[in-house]
Amino acid sequence: MAGRPRLDIGTYGDINDPRPTKSGKWLAETRYRDADGVTRPVTATDDTPAKAKARLKKKLQARRVGAAEELTAESPYAALLDRWLASLEDQRRPDDAVEHTPGTLDGDTIDRYKEAAEKIIKPGLGEVTLRELNTQRMDTYLDSVTSRKRHVRTVLMQSCALGVRWNLMEYNPVRETKKLPRSVSDKRTLTHTDTQVLMQRTIDWQNARAGKGGPKRGVDMTTVVALLLATAERTGEVLAIRWDDIEHLDDKTRPAEVTISGTVTKDGKRKPLPKSDHGYRVLKLPEY
Repeated sequence: MAGRPRLDIGTYGDINDPRPTKSGKWLAETRYRDADGVTRPVTATDDTPAKAKARLKKKLQARRVGAAEELTAESPYAALLDRWLASLEDQRRPDDAVEHTPGTLDGDTIDRYKEAAEKIIKPGLGEVTLRELNTQRMDTYLDSVTSRKRHVRTVLMQSCALGVRWNLMEYNPVRETKKLPRSVSDKRTLTHTDTQVLMQRTIDWQNARAGKGGPKRGVDMTTVVALLLATAERTGEVLAIRWDDIEHLDDKTRPAEVTISGTVTKDGKRKPLPKSDHGYRVLKLPEY
């Protein structure tokens, strides 16, 4: 029985009907034959089947352009940046992934890199040729950046590393730029009185009538604040706690425990954390 016909280089097969994932998003997939002759699966996820297909077609277009256009030292930096951004999509971790797979990146991280590239870096350096990029120019540019400077420097560093690997640049002009100072926050430990005041103000706020035209106030804010105090975890991770994550709540012989196993993303959806030392954590809860 004959197999499927081989795809031409730079082309892709039929896009399968998108299927739902555990995270509630839709997954579209197809096969693409790369410039090295190897056919690889390509996938994309989004909120609806139509959006998933559109995102996949955009990825395929970027892949095709990337294979067809030869970069040189005279190419604008924006072209190298686009090639690097396209490569990140192949490393995007599925939204419902539980295990941390080496070589993959969280989708939120990729989105932050893309936003920094499109809104900050391209307007400032996009038309500079790769030959013209040097440490002095990078230093001057980074001095002018007023927001998301760490993300900007990371994008510059990694995209220029790609340029060096492809022999488009003799060295990485970002590597010797001034190191960014680490921000030191003025941390203060809450006293017992501080926590009492915080809880009382939370109760007063929760019980007060909402302002005219404002949304109703939640009935569980005191629970959220109590868990923040008890665990010292991030807000998103506390909001992602489920009843299944809590053990020994009614056992008087041992303290209750909570497993930090997920976080709430900016779109309000729960996302599992990777099962690693920096992912799942089991914490003992105080008596209150």
